Amino acid sequence: MIHPDNIDIAVRAAEVLQLERAGIDLMTTDISRPWYETGGVILEANYAPSLGTGAVSRRYLPVLIEQMMPKQGRIPVTWIEDDLQLARRCHQDLCSQGQAAWLVSQNQILTPQGAVCVLATDAMLASVKALLFQRDVGHLVLVAEETILSRIRSTLDL
Repeated sequence: MIHPDNIDIAVRAAEVLQLERAGIDLMTTDISRPWYETGGVILEANYAPSLGTGAVSRRYLPVLIEQMMPKQGRIPVTWIEDDLQLARRCHQDLCSQGQAAWLVSQNQILTPQGAVCVLATDAMLASVKALLFQRDVGHLVLVAEETILSRIRSTLDL
């Protein structure tokens, strides 16, 4: 049985990192005792944990997928090749229409409120993957060179 304080520290770690879903690796000598009694530590937090690999994960996977993808997993994506000004106008237009649009370029991520968002990665593909798992993302506006956009399309099968 997992000690409730171990669950609590994992949940708090995910909240601090603003991750709605996460795989938190807690290293401890006895999971049934609190982490602070055993000298337990968090080794890492995974923003896109492997799902379906363990028995518990497989049991909850259908519910998790339904929660993550209430609209059959469709998040509209607007692809803009090498025109940051056009992408910013598109982002602003979508947001003014009430959509939770996020702008992702190679150098920056903007929230629907226009604030800069910093993720634990500087790679555009990894940023897009992370954003696709966030419930508050309603639309993505991606702007980059065509080769990068093509790589993202093919990798994510979009």
